[in-house]
Amino acid sequence: MDISTRKKLAGLTMMFVVGITALCSGTPSASAQEFKPPVTRNSALRYWIAFSLMQDPPANKETAELLNQVASGKAEWNEEKLGPIIDANRTAILTMQRATRLPECDWGVEMELGPAAPIPPYAKARVLGNLNVLYGMREAAHHDMKGAAETWLAGVRFAEQMPHGMSLIGTVVGQTVLLANLRALDAEAVRGGLDENLRAQVAKAVRAVPEYGFDWSEGWRFETYVMELAMKKMREAPDPKEWYTEASGQAPPSPFVLPTTTELREFQQLMDEVAEAYSLPYPAAKEKLAGIEPQIARLNPAITWIIPNPSRSNERRAEVQAERGKLLEDLAKVSAKAS
Repeated sequence: MDISTRKKLAGLTMMFVVGITALCSGTPSASAQEFKPPVTRNSALRYWIAFSLMQDPPANKETAELLNQVASGKAEWNEEKLGPIIDANRTAILTMQRATRLPECDWGVEMELGPAAPIPPYAKARVLGNLNVLYGMREAAHHDMKGAAETWLAGVRFAEQMPHGMSLIGTVVGQTVLLANLRALDAEAVRGGLDENLRAQVAKAVRAVPEYGFDWSEGWRFETYVMELAMKKMREAPDPKEWYTEASGQAPPSPFVLPTTTELREFQQLMDEVAEAYSLPYPAAKEKLAGIEPQIARLNPAITWIIPNPSRSNERRAEVQAERGKLLEDLAKVSAKAS
């Protein structure tokens, strides 16, 4: 082999070695550097994942009662009995907490199906909300006050996103989760566990929560939409009585008379008035609903079975208002004492 050929072979060998070295070193190509996986803005997708990661609660009645008592603040944290439950659900809880930082929430419910539309597993949502409260209590018991406050504030955001694009059930479940996390924050504030910075952080976040927690008018309008679809399906059913029995779970009223167009128009008008009432302060809404409910009671029984209790929802509004106000007041009191 002549010298020229050897030099060519040596050059090719060097190029091959450099290429292999580059591959083995893990240096990404230009296309690999440009690739970015899609990032969702929809928190509901992550919530669904969190629900799927949840472990079944213990069947032991004593432990189940202890869970509820601790979550409601009626009992102290018990690491021995409750720690393993939190450990088993840690991934689900943290998945939910991360999801609350996303800016949008679309549960993807097929509202056009009316009462037959599959809805999110709200029973699991309530349990996850309570587990989040317990997760924060565990952090507080281990003297991680910053972690506890951030955990409960994540629970507040989770609750706020519950009703997005949903009928009234989403608002009601959201209210339950919201109250549990607000009460946990309040208990820790009164106990003196939150320092000045944490009190300021919590106060800022809570002030950003609407006075009544949610847009109850919107939840009622979604509820009305579902009720109107139900009336339409009942009127169009081959056997309206059978449809009524299956949908309501009870025997049809006697005599059973399908709603007329005039009756449905009156129903829609009253539902609009209820939605408008929820935009008023609690006392004014209470007074307005007191005048609307007798009119609702006089509607065709084939309509009234599906209408939720408007005053009960207004009382739920007041519960949020009271708890939110109490937390802000207690935070201010503790800060005034400390200064």
